[in-house]
Amino acid sequence: MQTRTGAAPGAGQAISYDWRVRRAALLMLAMVLSGCSFLFDGNAPDLPLLGTPPSTAGLPRLNRTAADGARIIRGVDGAPWVAVREQGNVLRLIRLAEPPQQEELIAQQVHILYRSLYLLDSGLLPEQPTRLRIRAAGQVDKEQEFLLPPGDPLLIVGSTEDVFAFFPRRADARSFLIIRRDGSFSRTVPMPQGLDPQNPLAEGVVFFDGPGRYLFVRDGMGRLRAHSTLSEEDIDLGQRPRTLLSLDALRALLACGEDGLVRVPMDGGPDTVLDPQPCTPEGLRILGRAVYYLAQGELRTVPVDGSVPPTRAFPAPAQQVLAAGPAGMLVYSTDPPRRWASGASDGWLEGWRFMERGRQVSFSRDGTRLRWLEHAATLSGAGDLLSAELPEGVPLRLSRNVRQFVELTDGRLLCVAHHAFRGVHNRIVVIDEKARTARWVADHASGFLLIPGSNDLLAMLVKDNRGFDLVRLPIPPAEMQR
Repeated sequence: MQTRTGAAPGAGQAISYDWRVRRAALLMLAMVLSGCSFLFDGNAPDLPLLGTPPSTAGLPRLNRTAADGARIIRGVDGAPWVAVREQGNVLRLIRLAEPPQQEELIAQQVHILYRSLYLLDSGLLPEQPTRLRIRAAGQVDKEQEFLLPPGDPLLIVGSTEDVFAFFPRRADARSFLIIRRDGSFSRTVPMPQGLDPQNPLAEGVVFFDGPGRYLFVRDGMGRLRAHSTLSEEDIDLGQRPRTLLSLDALRALLACGEDGLVRVPMDGGPDTVLDPQPCTPEGLRILGRAVYYLAQGELRTVPVDGSVPPTRAFPAPAQQVLAAGPAGMLVYSTDPPRRWASGASDGWLEGWRFMERGRQVSFSRDGTRLRWLEHAATLSGAGDLLSAELPEGVPLRLSRNVRQFVELTDGRLLCVAHHAFRGVHNRIVVIDEKARTARWVADHASGFLLIPGSNDLLAMLVKDNRGFDLVRLPIPPAEMQR
C-alpha cells in the first residue's frame, strides 16, 4: 500500500504537538504546494496467517440453547461473569473464575448492567402490575422486588445503577415514577406536557446526571426540568434544545442549539454562554476540559468553564473530532458525521490525511501508531484494518473486512476478520504489527469478549440464523508468533 501526503484542508491555525513543532511550518508549506492524493493498493499482500484453524468441536458450549447476546459483568463477589441471552427469555449467568458457578434466570425484559440486572415481567392481564426484580450475578440473599403500574414497561436506569425511572407506556398514563433501588426514596411525577404516554421518548428527552441526583426531562414543548431523586424538588431550567450533555464535575448541563453553546447550572442558576453563535449538534464532543462543536460552519473549541473565548480548533472545513491521543494529539475529519454509511469519514492528523473514508480511529497505548478501518462506508461497517507509525508512516494493511478490533496488553491486536457479513467465514485472529504476522485464534467466529484478569476470550461461534455458541479459548502468547 502506498500513500501520498495531501494538503491541509484549508487555511487557519492547527494544533501543534511536541514531536512536530520544529517542522510544522515547512511541512504545512510543502503540503499546500503539493496538493492531495491517495494511492491505495488493493492487491497488497496480506500478513501471513500462521498455524491452522483450531478445532472448537470438543470445547464445551457455555450456552445451552442458541445465544443472541452476551456481555461481561461483575458479580457480587467481584469476579467476572458473562450474562448470556438465550431463547425463551432465558438469561444464563456463568462465573468465569474459579470455582465455576452458573445461574439461570427467566424474564420478559432484561437490562444487563455492569454490576446489576434489572428483570421486568408484565402481568398476564392488562391491569396486573409489572414486576421488577433487581439482583447481581452470584447474589445469595434475596433479590430486590418492586410492583409497578401495569403497562408496556419503559425503564431508564442511572449510570450508578442505584436509581431508575419507570414509564408504564399506556394511553391513560398520567405520571411516571422515580425510585431509588434501596427503597430510601420514590416519587410520582406528572407526565410531561406534549409527550405521548405510550412513547414518551419520541418527542421527549430523559436522562440522569452521572451521580443520579437528578432526572432531567425535556417535554414536548422544549421545556427542561430537573427532578430530584432524593426529594420532591423540581427545578425549571427553561426552554432548551434537544442536545444536552451532563457536566457532572461542574454540576451543570451543556446545551447546544440555536441559542448557542450554553452551560446550564443544574440548580437553576444563571447560564454561562460559552459561544452565542448557533451551535450545530453534529460533531459536539467533550474531551477533557474542552468542548468541540460546529458554529458558523467551522469546528470550534472552548473550555467548559468558559475561562477563555472560543477559538477555531482546526482549519476549515473541519467538521468533527474523531479521536484523542497522547500529548494532545487530535484526529479530525472534514466530513460531517452522517455523510457516509456507518459514520465513515476522512481522517486528518494536523496536515496529514491518513484516512480516505474510514472509521474507528484509535492510537496505540504507547502513542507510536494510528489504527483504523479504511473503506468502511458499508452497511456492515466492515473495512480493511490499517496501521501506520507516527508521524506519517506508510499504512500497513493488517486484515480485511474487520468490524471489531482491540489492543491487548502486550501491544498486539485482536480482531474479527472476513466479516463483511455474518457467516462461517468469519474468523478471530491476533496480529503482531512489529513481526508483521497474524495467528489463528478461532474460525467460524463473528465476535469475541475479553475475560478480565485472564489470557482467555469468549468466542461467538456462528451457529445459524438462530444465534451463536459461546466458547472459551486462550489467546496465543506473543512468543508463539516469533
